[in-house]
Amino acid sequence: MDYKKLDKIKTPEKWLDLLDTAVKFEKEGQDSSENSVVKKKRQGMRMAAILICILVCITGITAAATSSDTFREFLSNVFGQHKVTEIDREQNKDTQSSNLKMPDIVAESDDTVDLKENMSVAGKQESFVSEYHYDKEDNEVVDYVYEVVKGGLRKLEPVQFQGNYDGKQFSFEYATVGSEIYGFNYSGGIDEVFHYVNGDTVYADLYQMNADNEIKKECIAELNLRTGEVTKLSGDKMICNFIMSPGGKVILCNHRSDCYWSVFDLAEKTEKRVDNIDGYAHTDEIGFVDDYHILTLGEPYFKNNTEYYTTRLINLSTGKVDKEYDGYGEINMQWSYTLKDKTLNLVCITNNKTFSVENVDADVQPMSSAGDYVLFGNWEEDDTPIYLINLQNQTSLKLDIPKAMKSNLEIHLVKNKKMMLLANDKKAYLVDISSL
Repeated sequence: MDYKKLDKIKTPEKWLDLLDTAVKFEKEGQDSSENSVVKKKRQGMRMAAILICILVCITGITAAATSSDTFREFLSNVFGQHKVTEIDREQNKDTQSSNLKMPDIVAESDDTVDLKENMSVAGKQESFVSEYHYDKEDNEVVDYVYEVVKGGLRKLEPVQFQGNYDGKQFSFEYATVGSEIYGFNYSGGIDEVFHYVNGDTVYADLYQMNADNEIKKECIAELNLRTGEVTKLSGDKMICNFIMSPGGKVILCNHRSDCYWSVFDLAEKTEKRVDNIDGYAHTDEIGFVDDYHILTLGEPYFKNNTEYYTTRLINLSTGKVDKEYDGYGEINMQWSYTLKDKTLNLVCITNNKTFSVENVDADVQPMSSAGDYVLFGNWEEDDTPIYLINLQNQTSLKLDIPKAMKSNLEIHLVKNKKMMLLANDKKAYLVDISSL
């Protein structure tokens, strides 16, 4: 049992209405995305990035697997006519060289790639695809890890790391792509390898349990992948949920039992309490603007007899509120929306930037978001169209997904490669994103 997965904070009633949508889509994503297989606290955070990927690629698409006439027709109808590139199934069957950047998994006899059942996109930036199975205790065991390259998936050679935390052994396997590391097959008292890798240096959450399977100590540690050295950066009282900033500069720490947040500076190796973050806020209720600024819910206020909340821009370097905005953003903590008379209006609460989508002929709501992109719709309603929106460029695209296809369509983004995988009923389509 994963005892670390349990979040002991009880959400106050004042937050529940605001979180209904997020909770709903977290549950919906668990069966068809990495949410169902990724361990620890990262569950429930993957679906947003996975579902929204299709918006990034309105133009410049090359599909690598296209034998399904229905799926090909769908892609053509949505994105227009684009060149379709067929994968050479015999290409690089035996090579494992990381320098060749060639696929190890290519199309089958029908020019498709099977990604369902035991494969999923992994990593903070969706840089990896993992292939896994479950052991007798129903624990996930990753068998292979791949990087998405043009024409297929290139197998990465995993590396094992072994260390100890105050005399207790732990180990994990990992693979890296660029500045991102993906840790898997954890053993012993390690909960998470944080996503950012700087040369040979990565950071991890280490812990020890007592005889009653309760956490008795936990710390943030620095790991040297080359030498195997383990260096404790914090004390042993960091029994927290953690969020690392995008560039790996700081880690936000949610002290569950004491109900407060702190920020740990990895360069300075110092921790500072941040009282301006609500102690009841969960990790997915905080949005990083950059390494040292976040958006989170602030104070309640009433307008026209209705209770609203402000949004705070908090400077993690000082712990102070730099700005406080009226309203809150259901999308990335930054954008709010209304749907009236078939017009979807979006408002950025930080700069009052507005954007409208006309002729929205269904009752839609934000399903997921990543960066400047948001997906509106309702996966539970087969006849409801999906609206894909680029908030920064103020562009939108309506997707009339065929009813038979919508129930089992999966969309996976590989952000750092500008590629995506679309999977439908055991058939997957590798898409090369060229431009927006």
